[in-house]
Amino acid sequence: MAGPSYRFTVIRDNAESYELRFYISYLYYQTHKNLLNGYDLSVMQKRGLKQHFTEMVAEELNIETEALEQGSFGPEVKKKLQALLNDLIFTAKQCIVPSFYTSWINSSRADFFLYAAIKLSIKSNILITSERFSKIYIGQIFWPELNSHGQEERNNQHLDRVRKTIIKRMVREKRKAELWKSNAELEELCLKDSPQIDKLVEKELAEQRELIGKIQKESDSFLDALRPIENYDPVNDGYSSIKILDHLNAIAFTQEAYREQNIHLIKNIYQLYKICYRNVSAYRTIVKNDSSELIDRTYERLIKQFDLTRFFPPVENPAIRQLCIVSFLDILCVTTEEDEFQERFKLIRDKFSLDKSECEDFTVALTQKQWSMLIDICKTTYPSKIKQELNKMIRTRHKEWKVENEAKSKVKS
Repeated sequence: MAGPSYRFTVIRDNAESYELRFYISYLYYQTHKNLLNGYDLSVMQKRGLKQHFTEMVAEELNIETEALEQGSFGPEVKKKLQALLNDLIFTAKQCIVPSFYTSWINSSRADFFLYAAIKLSIKSNILITSERFSKIYIGQIFWPELNSHGQEERNNQHLDRVRKTIIKRMVREKRKAELWKSNAELEELCLKDSPQIDKLVEKELAEQRELIGKIQKESDSFLDALRPIENYDPVNDGYSSIKILDHLNAIAFTQEAYREQNIHLIKNIYQLYKICYRNVSAYRTIVKNDSSELIDRTYERLIKQFDLTRFFPPVENPAIRQLCIVSFLDILCVTTEEDEFQERFKLIRDKFSLDKSECEDFTVALTQKQWSMLIDICKTTYPSKIKQELNKMIRTRHKEWKVENEAKSKVKS
């Protein structure tokens, strides 16, 4: 009959990397009552995680790692190991967000959107997936109001909705005293008191403005538990989404949040991601742009107009800047009404088109033989695909050139 040492080996060797990171973090927390610091588990390969896990279990049992792997220990240690493994498996089931909820986070765009959605929630103190408050409130906090005919129409429509609500409320109040009158008669009576309606409408609008301020001051324990995620920005960290998901799993065993809350967050962020991916991706010229000059112009403009660096730290790399631009458009899409988004997005696209017309486009003449060689290298005959491959080759060679240049400079000095 296989003993606890064999069971430990099976659990360790069959665990996914995210499970091993969870086991390590949980064991550390159980011993020290705080989360593991000083180790970046997200960058560790599976082999290193397995070794680290083995060492932590051995330390917990107060035995050597060789004794743990060989099963060279007495009945008391066996009993303790069995209990430890049971606790690990049970806690993992209670805390880890299943991978089928997170499988959509498989691209840089998804990484950036996940981070941005949580970052905006933290900065606004309104969870973007909240059922209590509209995510449009987040847009009202962050995006400057448009000075346009479209915005004026939206304001008038909102004013009209508020006015109708006030009149209905007044009709209900009058109904209590004048039961025999019809709704039309009561509404006509209310409309005669226009100054009172205007006063109530203004009061309602003021209360709506105050509500956003009150929401921002409310305490939310779940949002508080998410705050460390601000430090995992994908601009500077290629493992940001791994760290975010690990953090969600960790706050479940520290009891700062429940697994169901984390699942609800991830599921609903995914729903928002699908919306913006569909609406924003339709404009390929701006989403698929790879011109450094155009990227820089758009990036700098978004900093001036929307203070982009509130959500992503400043960066010089054009490829990362482009990811910030697309992620901003994704977030803008899900925090505004559809007609408002289209209006704002059109302004951004119009400026982009103007920039594009001003950017100089260089061409290089190729012989038929050179073109055939490019087709062989790129494995395609489509010019757009060949251009993408050329851009990759140029960027790769330019990076190599910079390294070579720096090395030469060091030798000279």
